[in-house]
Amino acid sequence: LLKQLFMTTYRYTLNLNNSEIHLIKSSLDLMIEFSEEMIEKGEMVPYYSNILTSKELKEKLFETQ
Repeated sequence: LLKQLFMTTYRYTLNLNNSEIHLIKSSLDLMIEFSEEMIEKGEMVPYYSNILTSKELKEKLFETQ
């Protein structure tokens, strides 16, 4: 049997102040750095996906500024 995977997409409006944006950016940077270190150690899953998702989220976060 062929199973299809569906990813649900949600849309939210979120108002953040500068401190909150800075905190989120710093957290995403740490996630990317940690994931890159884990990949260097040979652990691909879930770290490669974490890097892609973190970078996409940073782009979305800063596209409106």
